[in-house]
Amino acid sequence: MSGTVGGGTRELKIHAEDDVRVSDDWHKVTQVDACAGEQGQRPTVLRVTGKLENPEHYDPSVPRTIHSDALKPAAASAIPKAPAMTSIDRLDADAVRVSWKPAADHPDQVLLMERKPFYSSEIGLWHPYTFQRDVQVRATSIDRKLERDSDIPPAVRTHAYWIRVVKNGFVSDLRAEKPLTIEP
Repeated sequence: MSGTVGGGTRELKIHAEDDVRVSDDWHKVTQVDACAGEQGQRPTVLRVTGKLENPEHYDPSVPRTIHSDALKPAAASAIPKAPAMTSIDRLDADAVRVSWKPAADHPDQVLLMERKPFYSSEIGLWHPYTFQRDVQVRATSIDRKLERDSDIPPAVRTHAYWIRVVKNGFVSDLRAEKPLTIEP
């Protein structure tokens, strides 16, 4: 990621990155602090540069570096605010109710992020995996089932929950996400 400031171009450090499903389509979301180190001066243009890895049957005549078109940076006010988590209440031995404050500014999507143990049959072990679940925009709680298999190692047993919102194609600040955790 690079930005043009006052005629010069400089690389911008990536602060957070994740795959996010926006309107049923997966996108790579990247967040940078575009004003860092330049006396708060905002770039006029942003560009994303990516590299192709080594895909099978790679044709050497295809450029390995991909450049985006010029992007206009959005104001910080375009980034929606995710509602704060309030509690995780145990309903019974196998389920919890995850609660959060109502979402402000009418986002297009509210997403419950859930990190929990997941069994991978390919590698034959349990490991932490993050799921993204759409919830109703006006909802303030959801019931979730805990993974309690006796084969789950203690190091990956913890469940974690946090809220993410999407509005006008912008995703809430990934750096501000503070998961609430619970032991099953």
